[in-house]
Amino acid sequence: MSARTSPVHPQMSQFAVQDGELMIGGIALSRLAARVGQTPFYAYDRHLLTRRVSELRAALPPP
Repeated sequence: MSARTSPVHPQMSQFAVQDGELMIGGIALSRLAARVGQTPFYAYDRHLLTRRVSELRAALPPP
């Protein structure tokens, strides 16, 4: 049998880290998990989504 290894994820540079904790929309990930009440869950930063959609629209040809 082979030993299991942990998955390697790409660095998430779009999110800040404060006191060693990932921040999503300025809120600590542990605080979001407490609000949701269970894990796993998805957390999105509305500001980042809005910015990425704007970048996409700017790159596309005009309608």
